[in-house]
Amino acid sequence: MKSLDQVEPRIDLFNAPAAAVTTTNANYHFIITQPGSYYLSANLGVTKANGIQINVEGVTVDLKGFQISRASGTGGTGVEIPVTSHRACVFNGSITGFAYGVRSLFSAPSFARACAFRDLAVSSCTVYGILAGQGAVLETCRAYANSGGGIGAGTGCSLANCTASNNAGSFAISADVGSSLTNCTASNNTTFFGISTGFGCSLTNCTASNNTVAVGISAGGGSALTNCTSSFNTSAASVSVGVDVGDASSIINCTASNNTTTNPTHTATTGEGFGFGSRSTVQGCTASNNSGDGFSFVGACLITGNNASNNGLNGFHVNGTGTTALNRIDGNLAVANGAAGILWANDFVARNVSFNNTPNYSPGVGANNTGPVQSAGSATNPFANF
Repeated sequence: MKSLDQVEPRIDLFNAPAAAVTTTNANYHFIITQPGSYYLSANLGVTKANGIQINVEGVTVDLKGFQISRASGTGGTGVEIPVTSHRACVFNGSITGFAYGVRSLFSAPSFARACAFRDLAVSSCTVYGILAGQGAVLETCRAYANSGGGIGAGTGCSLANCTASNNAGSFAISADVGSSLTNCTASNNTTFFGISTGFGCSLTNCTASNNTVAVGISAGGGSALTNCTSSFNTSAASVSVGVDVGDASSIINCTASNNTTTNPTHTATTGEGFGFGSRSTVQGCTASNNSGDGFSFVGACLITGNNASNNGLNGFHVNGTGTTALNRIDGNLAVANGAAGILWANDFVARNVSFNNTPNYSPGVGANNTGPVQSAGSATNPFANF
């Protein structure tokens, strides 16, 4: 005995009252002008410049599994969110064939804030698949075959269970300063970055694989990476790396493997496994079968319990010299790398195991804080390297 409004209190965009939704604008099929909950009741084939504009705060749009696609024309935006349309939520459907699939408009210094995008599949867009603003939440979103970029998020965003595949452009997945990424994957993209984040971000269980990219996973300084993997990526760039992280970061239990180069000049930084800045902590990580160095770093880093094996050049490579180094390289394993197992300068190097490298240990100028190299079973020094 409920009224129709009680059974379905939301507003059908195809049958919405003019007070809530404008349908007469020449550039948009629907402009939502009142807060509330809306939904699609059929596929939306867009013939105007754009599909839906959310032009007010506090709007939720349920696509109900339907598709927003370009029926005629080119470019435009599937769902557009102006700067003042905070707390918008768009979910449960697919968008294809625009310049932007979902676009949060930018006007200095901000985007619309605190929006949410869930269970969206966005494909074949020429600029971005999804571009979210500040403090946004993105869950189970998929960006596929977009030619300008996959998923982009502003500062302080949270991304979970998102994937980007077969995209081109600058990045597959990108998030700005202070964001969090969990269980996100970039695969088979041809971009500069697979997954890229700004300063002070956290990445957990994220993967970049089988991409043609200069950097598989990139994070700004002060970031934390845990259980992340970058593998089977390749690039012709003069510098390419599986995992690249800025200063004062932590990299724990991560893997960089089979990252290779097609650049005709093969160096330590073409197809590198890990590259990270000064004052970083790297523990329990594995670099294997990369074309360049396994681990490359500068100074004041703590490098413990890591494995570098079968890399094309050095296993562990300190790029700093003299007082610019001062790393602690302790308790690592270097096996069968194409050049030195451990190459260092003015660092503390102790309790490492290195064999089948050329050479196993390569101390540089100022390398005087080092445990002696001794044979296993005959070590007399508790800081001995083997």
